[in-house]
Amino acid sequence: MKANRHITAFRCGQGCLWLYEHDACPDCGGRLAPVRIPSDATVITDTIVRVNPSGRPIHLGVARTASGAATLCVIHGRLRGNGRDRVRLLIVGGRYHALAPGFRLDRD
Repeated sequence: MKANRHITAFRCGQGCLWLYEHDACPDCGGRLAPVRIPSDATVITDTIVRVNPSGRPIHLGVARTASGAATLCVIHGRLRGNGRDRVRLLIVGGRYHALAPGFRLDRD
């Protein structure tokens, strides 16, 4: 599966931007409309957790788009960990995944 160059986000009249749909803007209560934004983002923080039943590590991070929206995501590939790693966001099964440069998320 290859990451698209754009993802759907939701913006209100005040300019608030969200990556998940809400009934109304959580900040100002305004009506949200879908918009297409570039899927390029920057990982601003990341960590590795082992809370799944298998005990395998999961690399999680917070990625922020150039438009200002941020989301928790599963990270695939290697990062430098300097807070400026560029990734491409992909949504699979309602969850965001951040693909590091050169990483391809293959699914059967």
